[in-house]
Amino acid sequence: MGADHPPARFLREAGLVVLPEEIRPREGRAWLVGWQKMRGVLRRLPVPVALAADLAKDATWLHGFMTRLAGAGFPSPRPLPCFDGMSWIMAGGWLWEIVSFIPGHAVGWAAVPPMEEIGTLLGRYHMAVRQIPVTSQRPAALPLAEVPPVLLSHQLDAIPPERAAPIRQLAAQLARDLDDTGHLARERVVIHGDFTNDNVIARGMPPAASGVIDFAGPTWKRRWRTSGMACGAAAVPMSALVTWSLPDSGGFSAAMPASSGSRPTRPASFPSMCGVVDFR
Repeated sequence: MGADHPPARFLREAGLVVLPEEIRPREGRAWLVGWQKMRGVLRRLPVPVALAADLAKDATWLHGFMTRLAGAGFPSPRPLPCFDGMSWIMAGGWLWEIVSFIPGHAVGWAAVPPMEEIGTLLGRYHMAVRQIPVTSQRPAALPLAEVPPVLLSHQLDAIPPERAAPIRQLAAQLARDLDDTGHLARERVVIHGDFTNDNVIARGMPPAASGVIDFAGPTWKRRWRTSGMACGAAAVPMSALVTWSLPDSGGFSAAMPASSGSRPTRPASFPSMCGVVDFR
């Protein structure tokens, strides 16, 4: 077994075989593997001793959510229980986790599939997660409502007053905005965290949006009317559950999908654009 591969004993005990195709994760090291006639992605991340217990809780939450999402029929990676019935394990100072492989290629900046089709997939995701019962926040997440207390904590006393003052001002403004918008009263759903074209997988000819990968960032968040981002001819909103309520304004029509997935969208009037819209 090559030095760049997982230990042979580790693979043997898990019933895994490393396959030739290269996998390039955003974080850590990953391999395409075979397990019980299925293909999976095995990823390895370093685990500091002081954070091991917290990372174990986080992995439990994340893999539980991913299992329920795939079980709801959404085309996403499904955790594979190859480690004595679990899909993750800590060993040798590493977090090892494995999920099913979604075949195809990342859409990236390709013009096909079009934005509308990717938006439909995003709508499907939002509809699926609204059916998944979630009762607790992801352990590694910091809910937005908890940001003002953190920024206004005694830790600010350790920095010069001229630097602390604008932080306190912004934190207080955020707290008022959350209160004014009824943030705490809104429905909560699990967002993907990075639903960009680099994480949308396409297959076929012509290529069709067929799945979503990279579930490193899901958190349980309250739905808001918030920022949508578009850049280029094939982009999608980033990390936001967006309910579009902007009326048509003649030269511009909504290029992004409705979060419910129930409304068709039309392409922008311009072939290429880059902008951010913030509305509540």
